[in-house]
Amino acid sequence: MSDDFYEFRVLARDDAEEIASWQYPGEYAIYDIPPEDRETSIDYMLDPANGYFGAYRGSELVGFCSIGPDGQVPGWEYDESAVDVGAGMRPDLTGQGRGADFLAQAFRFVQSQVGQRSLRVTVATWNKRALSTVQRLGFAPAATFQNPLGRAFTVLVRPPGPT
Repeated sequence: MSDDFYEFRVLARDDAEEIASWQYPGEYAIYDIPPEDRETSIDYMLDPANGYFGAYRGSELVGFCSIGPDGQVPGWEYDESAVDVGAGMRPDLTGQGRGADFLAQAFRFVQSQVGQRSLRVTVATWNKRALSTVQRLGFAPAATFQNPLGRAFTVLVRPPGPT
């Protein structure tokens, strides 16, 4: 665990623009937003209905989380039994052992926003790094499915409580 403290707050336009331009290495490039989709993605992140929050270390943007349907992937029948959470770290901060601390703080923030509700994440099944991290944080696999493009995803759920 790191000693970093992350503050989660509503995204400013500059920060949404930065997130939309992030480029991930290797197989993680699947999370990149294509240039032609960036303006639409920025507007989406800035719409309060989509539940996006920036994660900051001081004034530095280091990641984001989303609360609600943004964390859902087409191809599975989501219900209201849990709140969906999405998250991402700035590409240059990934793969350094920071993910568990970042996600633990993100999940605590989300829990503070939604109260005593179960949390649900949907993770690309090939992303063993993320799957391992969320399982260490108390999430248990609930289902595996394929999206309309044939990619496999795992849905994991955690009951309310400390991270």
